[in-house]
Amino acid sequence: MDSMSVLERKAGYGSLKFNLRVAVVDKETGEESQVYVKENDVGDVQLTQMMCANLFDTTQTTVVKDTGGTARTVSANTAITGVNIVAGTGGTTAAVTDYQLGAIVSSPTGAGTQAATVGTVNTTTGVVLLTANMNGPSSTTTYKEIAIYVTTASYTFQVARDYYSSGWPVSTTQYLAVTYTITPS
Repeated sequence: MDSMSVLERKAGYGSLKFNLRVAVVDKETGEESQVYVKENDVGDVQLTQMMCANLFDTTQTTVVKDTGGTARTVSANTAITGVNIVAGTGGTTAAVTDYQLGAIVSSPTGAGTQAATVGTVNTTTGVVLLTANMNGPSSTTTYKEIAIYVTTASYTFQVARDYYSSGWPVSTTQYLAVTYTITPS
């Protein structure tokens, strides 16, 4: 038996947690409002499947749902070619089985999808940040859902999703700033 106690195992030792911070930012002043923080969220099933394929060298055969809902095979050691933070207006509570946002904001370009800036992993804590600033919407928009999408050579997969029922109303003079903090625990 290893040195990890039963109590440590039950406490979730060895898991990944996603902490989400969203703020509405004034384009002119940079002032933040409507700051929302959600801690200790878990990823989607697709996150575990992508980890099995890429960390544990195990092909996932016709089980990983892409953002269109089609079950795909992800070969072992499949390269990730893109990481995006996406934002939408859909109205359903997040679940571990989610594979797409309900309604990604599409206008103007960049109001609902931005390439994530992925920070360097802190070698002491293991923490890494993913950040993105959505372009301001073309009209006042109430965002309610945020997700992380990863793209392989052929397909896009959602690996984390969060939902806030009250939403974040964002006017044309503002933008949505999103930060995911991924922490091993």
